[in-house]
Amino acid sequence: YFEFTNNGTISTTTATSTALTLADNSNNSFSLRAKDITGNWSTATTVTAEISTIPVVINEVAWSGNSAAYYNDEWIELYNRTGKSINLANWILYSATDLSPYVALSGTISANGYYLLERTNDDTVSNIAADKIYVGALANSGENLILSYASSTIDQVPYCSNWCGGSSNYYSMERYDPDIAGTDSSNWGTNNAVIRNGRNAGGGDINGTPKARNNANYLINKSGSVSSDLTLSASRSPYLVDNTLQTFNASSTLTIEPGVVIKFYNNAGWQFIAGAKILAQGTVDNPIIFTSFYDDGYAGDTNGDATSTSPSFGNWYGLRIDSPGAESIINNAVFRYGGRAWTDSQANLYVANSSAVITNS
Repeated sequence: YFEFTNNGTISTTTATSTALTLADNSNNSFSLRAKDITGNWSTATTVTAEISTIPVVINEVAWSGNSAAYYNDEWIELYNRTGKSINLANWILYSATDLSPYVALSGTISANGYYLLERTNDDTVSNIAADKIYVGALANSGENLILSYASSTIDQVPYCSNWCGGSSNYYSMERYDPDIAGTDSSNWGTNNAVIRNGRNAGGGDINGTPKARNNANYLINKSGSVSSDLTLSASRSPYLVDNTLQTFNASSTLTIEPGVVIKFYNNAGWQFIAGAKILAQGTVDNPIIFTSFYDDGYAGDTNGDATSTSPSFGNWYGLRIDSPGAESIINNAVFRYGGRAWTDSQANLYVANSSAVITNS
C-alpha cells in the first residue's frame, strides 16, 4: 500500500506503477512512502523533476557576419531555458536547407546559460571564448536551422527569405522570447544596436549580444500598439522602451509587478501609457522604477558602457496617463530623469483626462 504525493496532492495506490501527466516547463516534487500490513509507514523518499520538452533553443544567429571586413565571421548562440546544466552529447545543430553547417555539439550548457558557436576560429567574437568552433557558411538567402537531440527535433528556425531577422549590414537575428516557438517567424527580430555585447576580430562592437540577453528580449512589445491586457513580470525585468512602442489602447490594462525596472531610450515615453489603465503597485522593498536607459543605479549597467554615459534630466519624455473612465493606481514607484519637453508637458509623470491614485512615490 503506497502513498504518493505530487506537488502537495496526495494519492494512495496498491499498484506497482503510476502514470502521471505533467505540464511542460514545470517543476515537480514527488514523495513516496509505503505502509506494511501492520500499518507501519516507511520514511518518505522525495525527488524533484523539471519537465521541459524544449530545454535548449536557438537564440541568436549572426548570419551576415560581423562587419564588411569580417563577413565570414558568423556565429550562433544557444540558450538553456531550464534550471539544470545540460550535457550536449548527442545534440546536433544543422541546416535542413543544405546541411551546411552540420555541427555535432559537445560539452555542457549551464543552467539558464548560453552556448556560443563561432565559425572557423575563436576570433569571430574576439573577447568571448567559443564553446564550439564549426565550419560551414550560412546562406544570406535564409536557412532552416534545426537543433536536434538523438534525432528528435527540439527547436528550429524556419526558412524565411533573407532570414526572419537580422540584416546584411551585420546586425544579428535575435529571438524575442525563448518560451515561444522558434518556428514562429514573428518571434524573431533584428538587434537595433541599443544593447550589444562582444567585439569582432578587428576590435569593433558587434551588433548583437553573443552570450548575453538579447536586445529584443528587453522590449515590452515588438512594435506598434498594445491592444490587450499586459503584465510586466519581475522575472523578466529590466524592460526597455524605445520609440518602436507607440501606445497602449484604451481597452487595455497594464499591470506592473513589484520590483520591475523600466528604462526609456531615445526620448521615448510620452505615449507609453496613453489610453491604458495602469496598475503599478510596488512595495517599500521592491518599488517599481521608471528611469533613463543610462541610469545604472537600477538594474545595473544595461547599455554596458561602464561610466562612459550617465543619466540626466530630460533623457525621456515622461509617463503620460490618458485613460478616461479608468482609474490608474501607482504605489511605491520611482520616476527618474524624465521630463523632456513635449507640447504642453514637461514632467516625469503627466495625468490627463483621467483618474489616478498615486501614493508613496
